[in-house]
Amino acid sequence: APPTPPVGRRRAGSSGNRSVASTDNEGHAASFSRVYTFRHSMDFNEDTIVRHMEPPLAGHLELKRLGNFRIRQMPTPNLSIHVYEAVPRREALEAAEQALSGVKGGGGRHLEHTPAATRRRRQKTRKRFFVRAIVLQTDRIESVRDVYEQYPGAEGMFVEALNALNVAMGDALLDTTHTVGNNHIFLNVVPVTRVDPTYVEAVIQRLAKRYSDRLRRLRVSQVEFKIHAQFMEGSPVVPVRLIATNPTGYVLNVDCYAEARDPASQKAIFTSISMPSQEPEPKPDSDGLDGD
Repeated sequence: APPTPPVGRRRAGSSGNRSVASTDNEGHAASFSRVYTFRHSMDFNEDTIVRHMEPPLAGHLELKRLGNFRIRQMPTPNLSIHVYEAVPRREALEAAEQALSGVKGGGGRHLEHTPAATRRRRQKTRKRFFVRAIVLQTDRIESVRDVYEQYPGAEGMFVEALNALNVAMGDALLDTTHTVGNNHIFLNVVPVTRVDPTYVEAVIQRLAKRYSDRLRRLRVSQVEFKIHAQFMEGSPVVPVRLIATNPTGYVLNVDCYAEARDPASQKAIFTSISMPSQEPEPKPDSDGLDGD
């Protein structure tokens, strides 16, 4: 990990956390903001998981969803792309094994749930990579003839995410301790966008087909977009998630969900608003997302 820069602008939050944005030796801002966060709860040691993130933007990456994994941030050429190498936590594996063995339901022990089989599964624990990025550019280029190409910001960030994942996976494929796969890309489009979810669904279908070879080589099994959609002027903003998967290799699925909050528990509630628009792919060995 690179050392904390000696020169920087220091900011302190109300909770006592401090962030330092680095500059060069002459005091000029770097081309990318290099932000280091030192938390009071960690005795003012650096929280490396949010390195190079502005504290207000860190929440948009939804890192709490990675709670079942031991993660470490990987260096990337583009500091706006955040790649995390993840290995399942031991307690998460044990909970999954307990569920499989039927202990909670009083089921009997099966051969594949014996201690020896459990040790073999742990030795083959799959390493995953989670890519997180925030899309801030949503300007429309009306001079582009194809209506599905008029918003290049999301595609540009998607390509940067693929490039960063390619760099991060360089040495991981040589590690025989863990298999690598089931990687996940999450892009959060933060600006409010007046758009029909079916339009975004069609854009994602195009992106998945256009970059299918790279997605397969990088072992990406799921691509997720979160947009803050406003369906018509004056209507409330609705967080919408679009998740592209191809578990069989034959059909690219794009599932669309509207997100709301339970007034009592404040937990997220997802309602499917997907349309049945699945079409068979003619070449399952070269198109779509790879679930292996």
